[in-house]
Amino acid sequence: MTIDQEAIKLPTGQLYGLWGDKSGQFLTQGGRVIFHTNREELEFLFPGTTVKPVGVNPLEGLPIQYVAGMEAVSFPLNREDFRCPS
Repeated sequence: MTIDQEAIKLPTGQLYGLWGDKSGQFLTQGGRVIFHTNREELEFLFPGTTVKPVGVNPLEGLPIQYVAGMEAVSFPLNREDFRCPS
């Protein structure tokens, strides 16, 4: 039995990663490049961090929603969830 791309819901299209300006490399967790399908969402979640297109194989990278500390974030983002009450 083989598992096709649709069965495991691999992302398609351009992927984006967080760029370490000091390291000159994409940020990783557990040796896997952290990626997301939406550049604007990454820029919103990590202001001041460079976001670049990344050519990682989705099977070898780590989607942002599985990064430690991101468990409470649901995608697609609802920016209202991040606003402080007045």
